[in-house]
Amino acid sequence: SFYPVYGALWKNVEMCEAVALERYKSMSEDFRKSVAASKDAGHLPIQRSDDLMDLYLDYAATHQKFDERMIGVVGKIPGAQWKKGPAKQAFRMIEKRYLRPNARGFSKVCDSGRGMVLAETMNDVCEVRKEILDIAATDPYFWIVRIKERYLCPSSGGWRDDLINIKVMLPNGVYLVFEVQISQGKMLTARKTLDGHAIFNKSRNASEMLILCFGDTAP
Repeated sequence: SFYPVYGALWKNVEMCEAVALERYKSMSEDFRKSVAASKDAGHLPIQRSDDLMDLYLDYAATHQKFDERMIGVVGKIPGAQWKKGPAKQAFRMIEKRYLRPNARGFSKVCDSGRGMVLAETMNDVCEVRKEILDIAATDPYFWIVRIKERYLCPSSGGWRDDLINIKVMLPNGVYLVFEVQISQGKMLTARKTLDGHAIFNKSRNASEMLILCFGDTAP
């Protein structure tokens, strides 16, 4: 487990960026309100179709708009970079569809299109969050439908970031729910150095298979 390493790094962030971390926490309510407004308007973290091919077609139609929006976000923040990822590979989406007990077809796969913001500091993380909130408040084709604030509640391995699901729509009604990951510089450097992501992928698949086979009694 990399929990001790990630934990030590986070302690350093808490000491060095205490003001920015408080700013981050203060924004949580704004995101809850934005997600609630999306839900009230009928926008949920669910894809348009349960068919895998439809998911790829919706990605093809919407990914350029998603990329343009996120390029605009980081363009205002000197300490942030945007890296759009490729469409999620079919085999991983099939894994998620069949290995997760609560999965209901491919419509629940909300990271078929994704990208990462590399933010140097926690204040840069906050600036990115602010820009995303501002777009969601003014653009009728851009909705925040879910957020996981893992800077406050880390993963089981100790990893911390933001995962924001954004529904990007076109005027003709076609849409896709994308995932934006906002990673802080020190945490991301540690993950790359330790090769933590590759190890996470293997342990995640094993964990999913155990839960599928044994449920709550999985070892």
